Amino acid sequence: NFDLGSTLYTVYMSVRWGVDAMSAHQFPLSLVHRSGSPMNITCSITDHSNPNMYWYRQGPEHELELLFYSIGTGDVDPIRLDRFRGSRHNSSHFTLESTALAVDDSAVYFCAGSAHS
Repeated sequence: NFDLGSTLYTVYMSVRWGVDAMSAHQFPLSLVHRSGSPMNITCSITDHSNPNMYWYRQGPEHELELLFYSIGTGDVDPIRLDRFRGSRHNSSHFTLESTALAVDDSAVYFCAGSAHS
């Protein structure tokens, strides 16, 4: 008997639209991984130069949680959170990665952007 609940990890991402005609695009849009597998999701912001960028997640029966934010290239806070890492190598791309996912990481993950205030 194959127990999907304990052996598979599922992530679904959604596209999030920002303000001032700014849009966020995620790649890939959806993923299914086995527990212990690595994950890499890239977010790109268009129609704005060097925006603030954010990674959020919302798990089943959990509140929305801010994972990482960045105010510019190379500036990510926090850099590491549990099994996750955020990195921003240029002004318009923000990457969320994990080296080993756990079943309790199942959630909707999405990125967003905002203009500097």
